[in-house]
Amino acid sequence: MNEGRVTVLEGNSLGNSQIVERGFSWNGLTLFLLTLCVVTVCLLMLRPFLPAITGAAALAIVTLRPHNWIAARLRNRSLFSGR
Repeated sequence: MNEGRVTVLEGNSLGNSQIVERGFSWNGLTLFLLTLCVVTVCLLMLRPFLPAITGAAALAIVTLRPHNWIAARLRNRSLFSGR
């Protein structure tokens, strides 16, 4: 008996069909595990910097409106940094 294999009848709108056997793929599992390991290593390297990144993002969000307000009211754009 074909353990781990499924026989599937595939077809399209033109009436062409074929029988395809699909089974367990080591390639798919290997790619998934490799991707999981790479993402885990990236998150572990990023972990010490998360408080700084979060603080910087919060500061940028909070100061965006005052920045735009001041930029709209200054006549000399060269005095205003960030533009």
